[in-house]
Amino acid sequence: MKTPGEETAKAYAKEFPGWWTEGNRGEYLVLRAEPLRRAGLLRPFLWPFGRRG
Repeated sequence: MKTPGEETAKAYAKEFPGWWTEGNRGEYLVLRAEPLRRAGLLRPFLWPFGRRG
């Protein structure tokens, strides 16, 4: 997730629960997919199969 700057990404990484974050890389906050999926915040990855017409 892109943030306005590196300091903001570091601050967000401290605010999220530890099992949700991988940390930050520059101005990007790196979140783990599985906890987001369990919380219903991440849609299942459908490509290339599962596309519904």
